[in-house]
Amino acid sequence: MARIGASIGLGKIGTVGGLTATNAAGPLVRDVAATSTVPTLIPNKASTTSGIGAQASGNVSIIAGGTEIARVTSTEVTLIGGAILRIGGTSGPVWRAGAGSPEGASSAPVGSIFSDTTNGELYIKNTGTGNTGWKLVTRAA
Repeated sequence: MARIGASIGLGKIGTVGGLTATNAAGPLVRDVAATSTVPTLIPNKASTTSGIGAQASGNVSIIAGGTEIARVTSTEVTLIGGAILRIGGTSGPVWRAGAGSPEGASSAPVGSIFSDTTNGELYIKNTGTGNTGWKLVTRAA
């Protein structure tokens, strides 16, 4: 396939199986079928396994390293697998879910929340930085 370059503003674009920037770390729009693990909108063409794809029609998949980490539909945002919701930057509190109590099992900063998917209980991290210091907030009826 021939490469076509065109000036747009201060940068250049070209096409080779998609739309790409000439900058080595520039964006890429791939001409392939989007899936939950194959992104077609890639912010950094040096990392073609991370970007935006589609799990199904009407859904958007956020993909990092070839793994779907979040799915967006018209009614919800779902974190996939071990992805966590972090609030307030890279060292802020997190919201995790898992089976059983997080005490002694789940490390998190103070202010974090843990949802026990087995017993329906909710915990908050009161003290410490390791996997202790969790306090039960609600007990299932």
